[in-house]
Amino acid sequence: MGYLSQVEINALIAARPAGKKALFSIADAASSTTGATSFADATSFGNIVQFVANTAKFVNANGYDGVDIDWEHDVNIAQYNDLLLRLRSAIPSKVITMAAGNWDGLDSVAGTSYPQVDQINLMCYDMDSPAGGYSWYNNALLQAENPLVNTCDWRARAFTSVGIAAGKIGVGIPFYGRRWPGVTRVLVTGSFNPSTVFYRDLVTDRTRWQPEYQFYDRTYKSNYLSIPALNEFDSYNGTQFIADAVAWQKTQGFGGFMTFTVDHEYLSGESGDARYPLSTALCQEVFGTCP
Repeated sequence: MGYLSQVEINALIAARPAGKKALFSIADAASSTTGATSFADATSFGNIVQFVANTAKFVNANGYDGVDIDWEHDVNIAQYNDLLLRLRSAIPSKVITMAAGNWDGLDSVAGTSYPQVDQINLMCYDMDSPAGGYSWYNNALLQAENPLVNTCDWRARAFTSVGIAAGKIGVGIPFYGRRWPGVTRVLVTGSFNPSTVFYRDLVTDRTRWQPEYQFYDRTYKSNYLSIPALNEFDSYNGTQFIADAVAWQKTQGFGGFMTFTVDHEYLSGESGDARYPLSTALCQEVFGTCP
C-alpha cells in the first residue's frame, strides 16, 4: 500500500477538487532491491491477468480517476507493452500515465504504447551522476549543442524521435537539487561525492541561501549556488528555471508538467501559497494566474 492507509485514501478522494483527477502510482523506484523484480514478476505470463484485474479493481473501488505506472528498473519491454495494452482494455475510461526516461528501453515502450496512455511524464532529473567524472546540474533544460551533457531537451528528443506526439509529453521538474562538495561550478572534472538536498532545506539554510551565492546559467538553464567559502556547488531548479521551462514547453507543444515532489518544496513556516513557492510559480507561468 505504500504511503497511504485506507483511511487516508478515503480522505484524499473526498477532498479532491471538482474537475481534478486523482491517480495512484504503482512504482518500483522505492526500492532497488526488493522492488527490482516486482514488475517483471507481476506482468509475467502467469500473473498478468490477475495483476491487471487487481489494478482495475483498486482504481474503481477507491474512486480513483486512473493509475500511473512507474517501472524504472530492469524493464521488460514486451511485458510492459502488454501491461499497458491490457490496462487500457480493463479501464477504458480512466487516465493512464507513465513515468519515463531514456534508459532501460522506456523510450521504446513509450514509442509502441503511447496510444494506450494519456501522458508520458519525462523524469528530467538525476542527470548528474558523479560516475560521469565531472560536476553537472541535476536538471538543466538545454543541451546547448554540447553532446557531452544530459539535459531535459536531450531526454525529450529521445521520445519525440520515435513518433510520440509532443502533446502527450509531460516535462518533469524536480523540487530537489544536488550538493557538490569540493567544486564551485559545473563541468569541472574530478572525483566527487554529491548528495541530494531538498529545495525547502536549501532556501531555509541561512549560511548558503545568500544573494551573493545565487546564480542562473543562461546557457544550459539551471539555478545554482556557488559558495567559494565552503568550496561547494549546489544545483537546483528555482523560479527562473520554471519561467524558462514553461516558455520552452509552450514552443515545443508539450502537454504539461510533472513535479517531484511537493513535500520537497513545502515551507512549514510560511502561509498560503508561499508554502509551495515552486508549485505556485509553475501555476502562474502556465496559466497566468492561480486561484
